[in-house]
Amino acid sequence: MTIQQDKRIRFTVPKQMYEIPLSAEPDLVQAGAVYVATFVGRSEADPARLTTARFGILVQTAQLPDDQPFRAIADDLVARDEPREITFDEFPAGPALLVEESLRDARFAQLILAFPGRRRIVTLGLSTTDTGDWPHYLRLLRTVASTVSMDCS
Repeated sequence: MTIQQDKRIRFTVPKQMYEIPLSAEPDLVQAGAVYVATFVGRSEADPARLTTARFGILVQTAQLPDDQPFRAIADDLVARDEPREITFDEFPAGPALLVEESLRDARFAQLILAFPGRRRIVTLGLSTTDTGDWPHYLRLLRTVASTVSMDCS
């Protein structure tokens, strides 16, 4: 399903995403959420059961440099010396920063893309307690990121 929010961002999500009305998430809206959903699908790790994840897309203001826009963010995260994986990636919408974290029995990922002009960022976030399906969820996050397009106005 292709979704266009506020004429600022367009993206496609799989049919297993069940959108949560933004009116039900006022704190997330205040933080910049333009889309919130729950993924429900068959587990790739154990096809006999269902797996779920929380998914969201936020748009926020930023002041990123044109050259290596996410280097400072990555350096700051590394300096905090907390357990996380940080990788750079490339998508049709441009360069991205992927941050993966584990906390107790859950996994989290944020994939950050910059709008043209580098004055706003879009963050695709995903969390799940179904850690056996983590590779599947990372593919899902990258698949959605590959469909993102942004209006530079």
